[in-house]
Amino acid sequence: MFVRSLFFVVVLGFGSACGGFQLDPVTPTATSDAVRPVGQIVVSLDPSMEEDQREVCEKKGVATEMQRVLAESLGATGSAEHPRVEVRITSIRHAAFGPSRMHTETRLVAPDGSVLEEVSLDSTSIRSKAIGRVAQDMVRQLADAI
Repeated sequence: MFVRSLFFVVVLGFGSACGGFQLDPVTPTATSDAVRPVGQIVVSLDPSMEEDQREVCEKKGVATEMQRVLAESLGATGSAEHPRVEVRITSIRHAAFGPSRMHTETRLVAPDGSVLEEVSLDSTSIRSKAIGRVAQDMVRQLADAI
């Protein structure tokens, strides 16, 4: 029994260390007249992102999870009649020592392709390897900015 319990703890610890993470939905704090419906949310990694940063984001599923939570938080309609939110993660810092950081460039694009808004955001945590923490903060900032 002890061996099985120990095995379970080791597998659980290894799985959480190597896998992705889960973010919580947020509620935008924008005033009611500033809230607008959005059709689609697209979160991607910047093509010029350094390879080690890209690997961390892909391994953790950062873009996919941020996209899922933003769509839920903003009530994305899926309609092409509403503006599209394009979030590009341009850089992260996910090191064993020092703060964790994330930078994004976001555009709100009208159905006709014109850019309605652009915003550049940063999130920093003093904790090392806190990509989940900075991603959660980034989702909150993005929801408030849209």
